[in-house]
Amino acid sequence: MKRRKSFYKLIFATIVVGLVVTGCSSNYSIAQSLQARSKYAAAIERYDDYIAVAKNGAKSTEAELARSECYYQLGMKSYNTDKWKLAIRFFFLANSDKADEVMDNCYFNLAQAAYDRKEFDITLAYYSMIVDNLPNSELIPEILYNRIQIFMDLRNDDVSAWQNYETLNQRFPDSDFIATAQPFIDRFMDRYIDQAVELQYSEGYRSALERLFYLERYPSSFKDRIYLELSGLYWKLAEKLVEEGEFVQAEETYHFVVEFDPTKKEMVDTRLKEVCSNFVVQGDQLLAERRIDEAIVIYGRCFNIIRDYEPAAIAISEANILKQNIMEANRRSLEAQDAEKKEEWATALQLYRQAYKLDALEAYKDKVFLMSNMIEIEKDPVGFARSIINNYRNGRIIRAVSQLEQELIMQYDDLVSSTGWRYMMSVGEAKYEVLYDITTPDKSYFLAWLVNLKDRSVSPLNKASEELLD
Repeated sequence: MKRRKSFYKLIFATIVVGLVVTGCSSNYSIAQSLQARSKYAAAIERYDDYIAVAKNGAKSTEAELARSECYYQLGMKSYNTDKWKLAIRFFFLANSDKADEVMDNCYFNLAQAAYDRKEFDITLAYYSMIVDNLPNSELIPEILYNRIQIFMDLRNDDVSAWQNYETLNQRFPDSDFIATAQPFIDRFMDRYIDQAVELQYSEGYRSALERLFYLERYPSSFKDRIYLELSGLYWKLAEKLVEEGEFVQAEETYHFVVEFDPTKKEMVDTRLKEVCSNFVVQGDQLLAERRIDEAIVIYGRCFNIIRDYEPAAIAISEANILKQNIMEANRRSLEAQDAEKKEEWATALQLYRQAYKLDALEAYKDKVFLMSNMIEIEKDPVGFARSIINNYRNGRIIRAVSQLEQELIMQYDDLVSSTGWRYMMSVGEAKYEVLYDITTPDKSYFLAWLVNLKDRSVSPLNKASEELLD
Protein backbone atom coordinates (compact mmCIF):
# COMPACT_ATOMS: atom_id res chain seq x y z
CA MET A 1 0.00 0.00 0.00
CA LYS A 2 2.77 2.43 0.87
CA ARG A 3 4.39 1.92 -2.51
CA ARG A 4 1.13 2.71 -4.29
CA LYS A 5 0.61 5.95 -2.42
CA SER A 6 4.14 7.11 -3.27
CA PHE A 7 3.55 6.19 -6.90
CA TYR A 8 0.36 8.26 -7.08
CA LYS A 9 2.08 11.22 -5.41
CA LEU A 10 4.84 11.16 -7.99
CA ILE A 11 2.32 11.07 -10.84
CA PHE A 12 0.42 14.01 -9.33
CA ALA A 13 3.55 16.11 -8.91
CA THR A 14 4.56 15.45 -12.47
CA ILE A 15 1.16 16.57 -13.71
CA VAL A 16 1.29 19.77 -11.64
CA VAL A 17 4.78 20.64 -12.89
CA GLY A 18 3.66 20.05 -16.40
CA LEU A 19 0.70 22.33 -15.97
CA VAL A 20 2.89 25.07 -14.45
CA VAL A 21 5.42 24.85 -17.26
CA THR A 22 2.67 24.90 -19.77
CA GLY A 23 1.12 27.89 -18.01
CA CYS A 24 4.41 29.79 -17.94
CA SER A 25 5.00 29.28 -21.59
CA SER A 26 1.45 30.31 -22.27
CA ASN A 27 1.83 33.56 -20.28
CA TYR A 28 5.04 34.45 -22.11
CA SER A 29 3.47 33.82 -25.52
CA ILE A 30 0.31 35.73 -24.62
CA ALA A 31 2.40 38.65 -23.32
CA GLN A 32 4.35 38.79 -26.59
CA SER A 33 1.11 38.72 -28.55
CA LEU A 34 -0.40 41.50 -26.47
CA GLN A 35 2.75 43.61 -26.81
CA ALA A 36 2.71 43.17 -30.56
CA ARG A 37 -0.84 44.52 -30.61
CA SER A 38 0.19 47.52 -28.41
CA LYS A 39 -1.75 46.11 -25.45
CA TYR A 40 1.07 47.17 -23.16
CA ALA A 41 -0.72 47.16 -19.79
CA ALA A 42 -2.11 43.63 -20.36
CA ALA A 43 1.24 42.48 -21.70
CA ILE A 44 2.98 43.78 -18.56
CA GLU A 45 0.57 41.77 -16.38
CA ARG A 46 1.33 38.55 -18.32
CA TYR A 47 5.08 39.23 -18.22
CA ASP A 48 4.85 39.72 -14.45
CA ASP A 49 3.07 36.35 -14.11
CA TYR A 50 5.69 34.63 -16.21
CA ILE A 51 8.66 36.25 -14.37
CA ALA A 52 7.20 35.30 -10.97
CA VAL A 53 7.43 31.54 -11.69
CA ALA A 54 9.95 31.28 -14.54
CA LYS A 55 13.06 29.24 -13.89
CA ASN A 56 14.81 29.79 -17.20
CA GLY A 57 17.29 32.62 -16.50
CA ALA A 58 17.70 33.69 -20.12
CA LYS A 59 13.97 33.69 -20.79
CA SER A 60 13.30 35.57 -17.57
CA THR A 61 15.75 38.27 -18.62
CA GLU A 62 14.09 38.53 -22.02
CA ALA A 63 10.74 38.93 -20.30
CA GLU A 64 12.06 41.69 -18.07
CA LEU A 65 13.46 43.57 -21.06
CA ALA A 66 10.17 43.17 -22.90
CA ARG A 67 8.26 44.42 -19.88
CA SER A 68 10.61 47.44 -19.71
CA GLU A 69 9.82 48.19 -23.35
CA CYS A 70 6.09 48.05 -22.57
CA TYR A 71 6.51 50.56 -19.78
CA TYR A 72 8.58 52.75 -22.09
CA GLN A 73 5.84 52.66 -24.75
CA LEU A 74 3.20 53.55 -22.14
CA GLY A 75 5.43 56.42 -21.06
CA MET A 76 5.76 57.66 -24.62
CA LYS A 77 1.99 57.62 -25.03
CA SER A 78 1.66 59.83 -21.96
CA TYR A 79 4.60 61.96 -23.05
CA ASN A 80 3.07 62.61 -26.47
CA THR A 81 -0.12 63.83 -24.80
CA ASP A 82 1.76 66.10 -22.34
CA LYS A 83 0.89 63.91 -19.36
CA TRP A 84 4.30 64.49 -17.83
CA LYS A 85 3.78 63.02 -14.37
CA LEU A 86 2.20 59.82 -15.68
CA ALA A 87 4.95 59.54 -18.27
CA ILE A 88 7.54 59.88 -15.50
CA ARG A 89 5.95 56.97 -13.61
CA PHE A 90 6.09 54.73 -16.65
CA PHE A 91 9.65 55.78 -17.57
CA PHE A 92 10.72 55.15 -14.00
CA LEU A 93 9.25 51.62 -14.14
CA ALA A 94 10.88 51.07 -17.51
CA ASN A 95 14.24 51.66 -15.83
CA SER A 96 16.17 51.95 -19.07
CA ASP A 97 18.61 54.40 -20.60
CA LYS A 98 16.25 55.44 -23.36
CA ALA A 99 13.50 56.01 -20.78
CA ASP A 100 15.86 58.28 -18.83
CA GLU A 101 16.61 60.18 -22.02
CA VAL A 102 12.97 61.18 -22.26
CA MET A 103 12.16 61.41 -18.56
CA ASP A 104 14.40 64.47 -18.10
CA ASN A 105 12.22 66.31 -20.61
CA CYS A 106 9.17 65.49 -18.50
CA TYR A 107 10.73 66.99 -15.40
CA PHE A 108 11.94 69.96 -17.42
CA ASN A 109 8.46 70.65 -18.79
CA LEU A 110 6.97 70.32 -15.30
CA ALA A 111 9.60 72.77 -14.02
CA GLN A 112 8.80 75.27 -16.76
CA ALA A 113 5.10 75.01 -16.04
CA ALA A 114 5.75 75.61 -12.32
CA TYR A 115 7.95 78.58 -13.21
CA ASP A 116 5.14 80.07 -15.30
CA ARG A 117 2.88 79.68 -12.25
CA LYS A 118 5.61 81.39 -10.18
CA GLU A 119 5.95 78.29 -8.04
CA PHE A 120 9.70 78.58 -7.85
CA ASP A 121 10.28 76.04 -5.09
CA ILE A 122 8.55 73.42 -7.21
CA THR A 123 10.55 74.56 -10.24
CA LEU A 124 13.80 74.08 -8.35
CA ALA A 125 12.65 70.70 -7.04
CA TYR A 126 12.00 69.42 -10.55
CA TYR A 127 15.36 70.75 -11.73
CA SER A 128 17.03 68.91 -8.83
CA MET A 129 15.34 65.65 -9.90
CA ILE A 130 17.17 65.91 -13.20
CA VAL A 131 20.54 67.10 -11.87
CA ASP A 132 20.65 64.62 -8.99
CA ASN A 133 19.15 61.56 -10.63
CA LEU A 134 19.79 61.92 -14.36
CA PRO A 135 23.45 63.01 -14.53
CA ASN A 136 23.74 62.27 -18.26
CA SER A 137 20.93 64.60 -19.26
CA GLU A 138 21.88 67.09 -21.94
CA LEU A 139 19.53 69.56 -20.26
CA ILE A 140 21.71 70.01 -17.14
CA PRO A 141 23.78 73.00 -18.43
CA GLU A 142 20.56 74.90 -19.21
CA ILE A 143 19.06 73.84 -15.87
CA LEU A 144 22.14 75.09 -13.98
CA TYR A 145 21.87 78.40 -15.81
CA ASN A 146 18.15 78.62 -15.01
CA ARG A 147 18.82 77.94 -11.36
CA ILE A 148 21.49 80.65 -11.28
CA GLN A 149 18.98 83.08 -12.74
CA ILE A 150 16.32 82.13 -10.18
CA PHE A 151 18.74 82.36 -7.25
CA MET A 152 19.98 85.77 -8.31
CA ASP A 153 16.83 87.47 -9.61
CA LEU A 154 14.23 85.92 -7.33
CA ARG A 155 16.05 84.69 -4.23
CA ASN A 156 19.00 87.06 -3.83
CA ASP A 157 21.02 83.96 -3.00
CA ASP A 158 24.51 84.41 -4.42
CA VAL A 159 25.85 81.40 -2.50
CA SER A 160 23.55 78.98 -4.30
CA ALA A 161 24.11 80.79 -7.58
CA TRP A 162 27.86 80.39 -7.15
CA GLN A 163 27.52 76.68 -6.34
CA ASN A 164 25.59 76.12 -9.58
CA TYR A 165 28.16 78.18 -11.49
CA GLU A 166 30.93 76.00 -10.08
CA THR A 167 29.10 72.87 -11.18
CA LEU A 168 28.46 74.31 -14.63
CA ASN A 169 32.15 75.08 -15.11
CA GLN A 170 33.43 71.84 -13.65
CA ARG A 171 31.09 69.45 -15.45
CA PHE A 172 30.47 71.35 -18.68
CA PRO A 173 33.54 73.55 -19.32
CA ASP A 174 32.67 73.99 -23.01
CA SER A 175 29.04 74.93 -22.50
CA ASP A 176 27.74 78.16 -24.01
CA PHE A 177 25.69 78.66 -20.85
CA ILE A 178 28.87 79.63 -18.96
CA ALA A 179 29.12 82.89 -20.87
CA THR A 180 25.38 83.43 -20.47
CA ALA A 181 25.59 82.91 -16.71
CA GLN A 182 28.69 85.04 -16.14
CA PRO A 183 26.89 88.42 -15.87
CA PHE A 184 24.98 87.06 -12.86
CA ILE A 185 28.27 86.04 -11.20
CA ASP A 186 29.80 89.43 -11.96
CA ARG A 187 27.19 91.01 -9.70
CA PHE A 188 28.85 89.67 -6.57
CA MET A 189 32.36 88.73 -7.69
CA ASP A 190 33.79 92.07 -6.60
CA ARG A 191 32.47 91.44 -3.09
CA TYR A 192 33.81 87.89 -3.09
CA ILE A 193 37.24 89.24 -3.99
CA ASP A 194 37.03 91.73 -1.10
CA GLN A 195 36.19 88.89 1.27
CA ALA A 196 39.11 86.84 -0.01
CA VAL A 197 41.55 89.72 0.46
CA GLU A 198 40.27 90.33 4.01
CA LEU A 199 41.31 86.79 4.96
CA GLN A 200 44.90 88.04 5.18
CA TYR A 201 44.05 89.70 8.48
CA SER A 202 42.20 86.80 10.08
CA GLU A 203 43.78 83.69 8.55
CA GLY A 204 46.98 84.93 6.95
CA TYR A 205 48.29 85.65 3.48
CA ARG A 206 48.26 82.05 2.26
CA SER A 207 44.55 81.59 3.02
CA ALA A 208 43.77 84.80 1.15
CA LEU A 209 45.86 83.66 -1.82
CA GLU A 210 44.20 80.26 -1.86
CA ARG A 211 40.75 81.84 -1.93
CA LEU A 212 41.71 84.22 -4.74
CA PHE A 213 43.09 81.36 -6.81
CA TYR A 214 39.83 79.52 -6.23
CA LEU A 215 37.86 82.49 -7.58
CA GLU A 216 40.27 82.93 -10.48
CA ARG A 217 39.49 79.46 -11.82
CA TYR A 218 36.02 80.55 -12.95
CA PRO A 219 35.18 83.02 -15.74
CA SER A 220 34.33 86.53 -14.61
CA SER A 221 34.95 90.14 -15.60
CA PHE A 222 37.24 90.59 -12.59
CA LYS A 223 40.26 88.56 -13.63
CA ASP A 224 42.48 91.62 -13.83
CA ARG A 225 41.51 92.72 -10.35
CA ILE A 226 42.16 89.22 -9.01
CA TYR A 227 45.65 89.27 -10.56
CA LEU A 228 46.39 92.66 -8.98
CA GLU A 229 45.24 91.43 -5.58
CA LEU A 230 47.35 88.29 -5.95
CA SER A 231 50.37 90.43 -6.78
CA GLY A 232 49.78 92.67 -3.77
CA LEU A 233 49.40 89.73 -1.39
CA TYR A 234 52.51 88.06 -2.73
CA TRP A 235 54.42 91.31 -2.09
CA LYS A 236 53.32 91.33 1.55
CA LEU A 237 54.10 87.66 1.95
CA ALA A 238 57.57 88.13 0.44
CA GLU A 239 58.32 90.98 2.84
CA LYS A 240 57.21 88.80 5.75
CA LEU A 241 59.45 85.97 4.57
CA VAL A 242 62.41 88.34 4.41
CA GLU A 243 61.76 89.37 8.02
CA GLU A 244 61.61 85.71 9.03
CA GLY A 245 64.86 84.93 7.22
CA GLU A 246 63.19 82.61 4.66
CA PHE A 247 65.14 84.08 1.77
CA VAL A 248 64.73 81.30 -0.80
CA GLN A 249 60.95 81.39 -0.42
CA ALA A 250 61.02 85.19 -0.41
CA GLU A 251 62.85 85.26 -3.74
CA GLU A 252 60.32 82.88 -5.30
CA THR A 253 57.46 84.91 -3.88
CA TYR A 254 58.80 88.19 -5.29
CA HIS A 255 58.76 86.58 -8.74
CA PHE A 256 55.06 85.77 -8.29
CA VAL A 257 54.52 89.49 -7.66
CA VAL A 258 55.77 90.21 -11.18
CA GLU A 259 54.01 87.22 -12.71
CA PHE A 260 50.60 88.59 -11.73
CA ASP A 261 51.48 92.25 -12.26
CA PRO A 262 54.33 92.78 -14.76
CA THR A 263 54.27 96.54 -14.08
CA LYS A 264 55.87 95.81 -10.68
CA LYS A 265 59.02 94.32 -12.20
CA GLU A 266 61.13 97.42 -11.67
CA MET A 267 59.85 97.80 -8.11
CA VAL A 268 60.61 94.15 -7.35
CA ASP A 269 64.09 94.37 -8.89
CA THR A 270 64.80 97.45 -6.78
CA ARG A 271 63.53 95.72 -3.66
CA LEU A 272 65.60 92.60 -4.31
CA LYS A 273 68.72 94.72 -4.72
CA GLU A 274 67.82 96.61 -1.56
CA VAL A 275 67.48 93.40 0.41
CA CYS A 276 70.81 92.18 -0.95
CA SER A 277 72.42 95.51 -0.18
CA ASN A 278 71.25 95.22 3.41
CA PHE A 279 72.86 91.80 3.61
CA VAL A 280 76.12 93.22 2.33
CA VAL A 281 75.98 95.96 4.99
CA GLN A 282 75.31 93.36 7.70
CA GLY A 283 78.17 91.27 6.38
CA ASP A 284 80.49 94.29 6.40
CA GLN A 285 79.62 94.93 10.03
CA LEU A 286 80.44 91.35 10.95
CA LEU A 287 83.64 91.59 8.94
CA ALA A 288 84.63 94.72 10.88
CA GLU A 289 84.17 92.65 14.04
CA ARG A 290 86.41 89.98 12.46
CA ARG A 291 83.52 87.48 12.41
CA ILE A 292 84.51 86.47 8.91
CA ASP A 293 82.72 83.14 8.56
CA GLU A 294 79.46 84.69 9.76
CA ALA A 295 79.94 87.54 7.30
CA ILE A 296 80.39 85.10 4.40
CA VAL A 297 77.14 83.35 5.35
CA ILE A 298 75.29 86.70 5.34
CA TYR A 299 76.82 87.68 1.99
CA GLY A 300 75.76 84.29 0.61
CA ARG A 301 72.12 84.99 1.40
CA CYS A 302 72.14 87.47 -1.46
CA PHE A 303 72.40 84.61 -3.94
CA ASN A 304 69.07 83.28 -2.69
CA ILE A 305 67.57 86.60 -3.75
CA ILE A 306 69.63 87.49 -6.84
CA ARG A 307 71.61 84.51 -8.06
CA ASP A 308 74.47 86.49 -9.60
CA TYR A 309 74.56 89.50 -7.25
CA GLU A 310 78.02 90.92 -7.98
CA PRO A 311 78.57 93.01 -4.79
CA ALA A 312 78.04 89.88 -2.68
CA ALA A 313 80.46 87.88 -4.82
CA ILE A 314 83.08 90.63 -4.46
CA ALA A 315 82.47 90.87 -0.71
CA ILE A 316 82.87 87.10 -0.27
CA SER A 317 86.09 87.14 -2.29
CA GLU A 318 87.47 89.98 -0.18
CA ALA A 319 86.38 88.25 3.03
CA ASN A 320 88.21 85.08 2.00
CA ILE A 321 91.32 87.09 1.18
CA LEU A 322 91.09 88.79 4.57
CA LYS A 323 90.71 85.42 6.24
CA GLN A 324 93.84 84.15 4.50
CA ASN A 325 95.72 87.36 5.33
CA ILE A 326 94.76 87.09 8.99
CA MET A 327 96.00 83.53 9.13
CA GLU A 328 99.25 84.47 7.40
CA ALA A 329 99.69 87.54 9.62
CA ASN A 330 99.22 85.40 12.70
CA ARG A 331 101.81 82.93 11.41
CA ARG A 332 104.36 85.71 10.87
CA SER A 333 103.55 87.22 14.24
CA LEU A 334 104.37 83.90 15.88
CA GLU A 335 107.71 83.85 14.03
CA ALA A 336 108.33 87.44 15.13
CA GLN A 337 107.69 86.49 18.75
CA ASP A 338 110.32 83.76 18.49
CA ALA A 339 112.80 86.27 17.06
CA GLU A 340 111.87 88.74 19.81
CA LYS A 341 112.65 86.16 22.49
CA LYS A 342 116.07 85.71 20.91
CA GLU A 343 116.50 89.53 20.87
CA GLU A 344 116.76 89.44 17.09
CA TRP A 345 115.13 92.82 16.87
CA ALA A 346 115.63 93.48 13.16
CA THR A 347 114.14 90.12 12.20
CA ALA A 348 111.23 90.59 14.59
CA LEU A 349 110.67 94.12 13.21
CA GLN A 350 110.51 92.85 9.63
CA LEU A 351 108.06 90.08 10.52
CA TYR A 352 105.81 92.37 12.55
CA ARG A 353 105.75 94.85 9.66
CA GLN A 354 104.71 92.06 7.31
CA ALA A 355 102.00 90.95 9.74
CA TYR A 356 100.71 94.51 10.05
CA LYS A 357 100.60 94.91 6.28
CA LEU A 358 98.50 91.74 6.01
CA ASP A 359 96.28 92.51 9.00
CA ALA A 360 96.34 96.07 10.35
CA LEU A 361 95.94 95.21 14.02
CA GLU A 362 97.00 97.74 16.65
CA ALA A 363 98.87 94.92 18.40
CA TYR A 364 101.09 94.44 15.36
CA LYS A 365 101.56 98.20 15.01
CA ASP A 366 102.62 98.44 18.64
CA LYS A 367 105.11 95.65 18.10
CA VAL A 368 106.58 97.42 15.07
CA PHE A 369 107.00 100.52 17.24
CA LEU A 370 108.59 98.52 20.06
CA MET A 371 110.99 96.61 17.81
CA SER A 372 112.09 99.88 16.18
CA ASN A 373 112.81 101.27 19.67
CA MET A 374 114.68 98.11 20.73
CA ILE A 375 116.96 98.46 17.72
CA GLU A 376 117.68 102.09 18.65
CA ILE A 377 118.26 101.12 22.29
CA GLU A 378 120.73 98.44 21.30
CA LYS A 379 122.56 100.75 18.91
CA ASP A 380 122.84 103.97 21.05
CA PRO A 381 120.62 104.29 24.12
CA VAL A 382 121.89 107.75 25.11
CA GLY A 383 121.54 109.11 21.62
CA PHE A 384 118.07 107.61 21.47
CA ALA A 385 117.14 109.25 24.79
CA ARG A 386 118.47 112.58 23.46
CA SER A 387 116.40 112.16 20.29
CA ILE A 388 113.26 111.46 22.33
CA ILE A 389 113.78 114.58 24.48
CA ASN A 390 114.56 116.74 21.45
CA ASN A 391 111.46 115.57 19.59
CA TYR A 392 109.06 115.36 22.53
CA ARG A 393 105.96 117.31 21.61
CA ASN A 394 107.81 118.97 18.74
CA GLY A 395 110.73 120.05 20.95
CA ARG A 396 108.66 121.58 23.69
CA ILE A 397 111.02 120.55 26.55
CA ILE A 398 114.06 121.93 24.77
CA ARG A 399 112.31 125.19 23.98
CA ALA A 400 110.94 125.58 27.52
CA VAL A 401 114.35 125.04 29.15
CA SER A 402 116.05 127.38 26.70
CA GLN A 403 113.43 130.06 27.24
CA LEU A 404 113.75 129.76 31.02
CA GLU A 405 117.52 130.03 30.81
CA GLN A 406 117.35 133.08 28.54
CA GLU A 407 114.93 134.84 30.87
CA LEU A 408 117.22 134.20 33.86
CA ILE A 409 120.27 135.47 31.95
CA MET A 410 118.43 138.66 31.10
CA GLN A 411 117.63 139.05 34.77
CA TYR A 412 120.95 138.02 36.36
CA ASP A 413 123.37 138.51 33.53
CA ASP A 414 126.55 136.53 34.05
CA LEU A 415 125.46 135.27 37.43
CA VAL A 416 123.47 132.41 35.82
CA SER A 417 125.11 129.00 35.41
CA SER A 418 123.85 125.65 34.07
CA THR A 419 125.05 122.08 33.92
CA GLY A 420 123.79 121.42 30.39
CA TRP A 421 121.88 118.26 29.39
CA ARG A 422 122.87 115.13 31.24
CA TYR A 423 121.66 111.58 30.55
CA MET A 424 121.84 109.00 33.29
CA MET A 425 120.62 105.39 33.26
CA SER A 426 117.72 104.96 35.65
CA VAL A 427 116.29 102.10 37.59
CA GLY A 428 114.34 99.79 35.29
CA GLU A 429 114.96 98.41 31.83
CA ALA A 430 115.71 100.93 29.07
CA LYS A 431 114.97 104.01 31.18
CA TYR A 432 117.05 107.17 31.43
CA GLU A 433 116.88 110.26 33.61
CA VAL A 434 117.44 113.46 31.67
CA LEU A 435 118.73 116.34 33.89
CA TYR A 436 119.29 120.05 33.43
CA ASP A 437 120.25 122.34 36.36
CA ILE A 438 120.17 126.16 36.33
CA THR A 439 121.55 128.19 39.23
CA THR A 440 120.98 131.91 39.98
CA PRO A 441 121.87 134.06 42.99
CA ASP A 442 118.34 133.75 44.24
CA LYS A 443 117.14 130.36 43.12
CA SER A 444 118.24 127.10 41.61
CA TYR A 445 116.26 125.03 39.11
CA PHE A 446 116.81 121.29 39.18
CA LEU A 447 114.95 119.96 36.13
CA ALA A 448 114.56 116.22 35.58
CA TRP A 449 112.54 113.89 33.33
CA LEU A 450 112.32 110.13 33.06
CA VAL A 451 112.52 108.79 29.52
CA ASN A 452 111.25 105.30 28.73
CA LEU A 453 113.16 104.25 25.64
CA LYS A 454 110.83 101.36 24.87
CA ASP A 455 107.69 103.46 24.41
CA ARG A 456 109.37 106.91 24.04
CA SER A 457 107.32 108.27 26.90
CA VAL A 458 108.58 111.23 28.97
CA SER A 459 107.51 111.92 32.57
CA PRO A 460 108.54 114.91 34.79
CA LEU A 461 110.31 113.81 37.98
CA ASN A 462 109.66 116.96 40.05
CA LYS A 463 107.35 119.91 40.38
CA ALA A 464 109.67 122.33 38.61
CA SER A 465 109.88 120.11 35.55
CA GLU A 466 106.10 119.68 35.50
CA GLU A 467 105.41 123.43 35.89
CA LEU A 468 107.84 124.23 33.14
CA LEU A 469 105.64 122.47 30.63
CA ASP A 470 102.30 123.88 31.86
